[in-house]
Amino acid sequence: MNNIPRMVRSGRNLAPAILLILLSILASTRSSKSAHQVTRPVSNYVNQINQTYLWATESGTQKHRGLDFPNSLNTDVYAVADGVVVDLYEEFENGVNDPERPWGNYVLIRHSTALQHYDQTSSSVAKTYTIYAHLARNSVVPAVGDSVATGSRIAGIDDTGNSSSHHLHFQVVLNPSADLDNIKLEPINTLDSENRSRNPELWLAPYPGTGTAIRC
Repeated sequence: MNNIPRMVRSGRNLAPAILLILLSILASTRSSKSAHQVTRPVSNYVNQINQTYLWATESGTQKHRGLDFPNSLNTDVYAVADGVVVDLYEEFENGVNDPERPWGNYVLIRHSTALQHYDQTSSSVAKTYTIYAHLARNSVVPAVGDSVATGSRIAGIDDTGNSSSHHLHFQVVLNPSADLDNIKLEPINTLDSENRSRNPELWLAPYPGTGTAIRC
């Protein structure tokens, strides 16, 4: 019987230590918001992001430089922020897989000055670009040179290019080049998207009632 009070007292002594540990965990894991936050390219909350093929997932000798949004054919794709279309292609046949043309039908948008971001790769301020790939043939709404507004429809989802299922491949790229008129994805990738991409999940606004957390 005499052991019971000692156990209770011992438990009380442990309480501050446990609380300190919990506070330390909370301090090291926090909600994150990037310097810029953009809307999401697909509004359908079903199959939000392909969780098996996230940013930086390795496939063979390559790493995934974007996020995949699985969705029904012709699901609307939206511009995530204000910008100008600087490159596009939409003549690829729907449903045709071609490893030699990985993007399939795509749209490349250069975003406004308000979305400029410091680029550690070049130690300079860079323009922000977004890529929307594997789009449906002839579904692209804007033309090269057109301005697009946040949330405006730009195309529909398909699985053109190097794709095994219908989805949107979305990518965020920083490029400091002053030669903005010659930033392209094809035939030569002057955007340098393989080396200058950033994790899109840290840029996208979270779904309602959710958030993005990173561990420091």
